[in-house]
Parts: sequence; structure tokens; C-alpha cells
Amino acid sequence: MPPIVFNGVSLYFNNRAALDDVTLEFQRGKTTAVIGSSGSGKSLVLKCAAGLI
Repeated sequence: MPPIVFNGVSLYFNNRAALDDVTLEFQRGKTTAVIGSSGSGKSLVLKCAAGLI
């Protein structure tokens, strides 16, 4: 199993979805790029993965 797995993760602030049904895996020993437009939740996903949120 990968060290970090998100399966259907949703995160809400003030009843607004910041992340909605996110599913992804970070594989050990692999480089992963998180890309997207401004405000799409890239930093939020990484903060969740790091346990900061």
C-alpha cells in the first residue's frame, strides 16, 4: 500500500467545499506533481497529506 492515500476526501470551510471527493495516492520513491489552476486546492491537498489540516 502507498504511504499516503486519499480516498474520497472532502474538506469544508464555512459550509463551502474546499476539497470535494479527492482520490489520489502518493507512491514511495516516486516524484509526484500536483498541478492545477490558482485556487484549485493544490496547497490544501499537500497540507492535508502533511497532517497540517
